[in-house]
Amino acid sequence: MNSSKIFKKSKRVFSTPPKKITILGSTGSIGQSTLEIVRQFPKKFQIYALSCNNSTELLANQIKEFNPKVACVGSKKQALYLQNSFPKTKLVWGMDSLS
Repeated sequence: MNSSKIFKKSKRVFSTPPKKITILGSTGSIGQSTLEIVRQFPKKFQIYALSCNNSTELLANQIKEFNPKVACVGSKKQALYLQNSFPKTKLVWGMDSLS
């Protein structure tokens, strides 16, 4: 039997699952640039967690777009504000939450 026919029959495409990533400072310039790369390669990357210190409105937009499992903000007040809008995302706050 012709080997090229065997190869064509057994040819399979194996895809790897997307890499889960966390972006610290997702609302800053480097974080936003990183998210732009994730937008370009949605099958390669999945956002697991995002964090910011003060830019909760921008973070809210990012949560809406990327649906992370976890988001970290600077204060409890900010976390409670976002938690009402994003009940499926675990909201944590403060520097200790990042460890």
